[in-house]
Amino acid sequence: GRLKSMILVFAGLFLAVQAVEYANPLVPNTNLPDPGALVVDGLYIMIATSMGEIDRFPIYSSKDMATWTFMNYVWPHGAGQPRWAKTDFWAPEIHRIEDRWQLYFTARDLSGRLCIGVAYSNGSVFGPYTDSGACLVRDPNVGFIDATVTRDANGENYLIWKEDDNDVGIEHCHIWLQRMYPDGLTMDPTSDRTLLIINDLPWEGPIVEAPWIVQRDGFYYMFYSANACWNESYSVGVARAPRLTGPWVKQPTPVLRANDHWAGPGHCAVIQTSEPVPRWVMLYHSWMRPQIGWDYKRLFLQDEVHWDVATGWPYMDGGSPSWGPMPVP
Repeated sequence: GRLKSMILVFAGLFLAVQAVEYANPLVPNTNLPDPGALVVDGLYIMIATSMGEIDRFPIYSSKDMATWTFMNYVWPHGAGQPRWAKTDFWAPEIHRIEDRWQLYFTARDLSGRLCIGVAYSNGSVFGPYTDSGACLVRDPNVGFIDATVTRDANGENYLIWKEDDNDVGIEHCHIWLQRMYPDGLTMDPTSDRTLLIINDLPWEGPIVEAPWIVQRDGFYYMFYSANACWNESYSVGVARAPRLTGPWVKQPTPVLRANDHWAGPGHCAVIQTSEPVPRWVMLYHSWMRPQIGWDYKRLFLQDEVHWDVATGWPYMDGGSPSWGPMPVP
């Protein structure tokens, strides 16, 4: 009896160890670009771009960061989607603001201009989501895309987004910051827009975009993507600042770039895992070689973010996506 009990205990431990491995891609053979992510009561949630599909914004969840399960679309078959938007539903993120779940996203409006929208759910993080009724930020001359939200030291909510300058032939892309009203549904017109970064490093090429901000040890860290999102040069960079408004200082080289298996890793979210030992994880998309370019799926990946004890800067093992089984962070 005792031997049998011990065997069962060891078998259970073995299975537990086996269960805490993952392998990229997390959802095989599925196009899931631009993942946004959050943790809700120990449940990991990811939401992705839906490209041209009529089902808008797929949501997945995971209890262990190894197995991801499709939950639902925000607007299945377009039902409930914003009346002001027609196509290109990109770069969704869900944030908790005031007692609501708020979905920030990019879409092309009826005039053909890309702009930032926001919808809200008073109930479940999975929806249903009701659109606010209009673009949150828009410019008649250039697209606005890739919105994220963060809070400053005073608990005020700020929207950060990309001015899509490369789309209209402007040399430098701008990442902007502006305060919102506390409800996160409207911008504060008394708040000036602040320029955070532009593409000014050689490796960044024509683009900086997809900002995501975390706070750690007295700094704001911005993970952003740069270079050509249509080929393998796309990579993730990082900048940091003592205040949201800056000054922002960049690491000179990417924190994540292509390797022999993966091409064009980018557009990431960075979250902390639940207890007992919180770790930082980057969730992002990448092409799997040799299938590179818009005709192929951008797959959903994750890898742990480490922090240099001496400098405080983040780094990734090998500086590129993992291949094969890995321990869950």
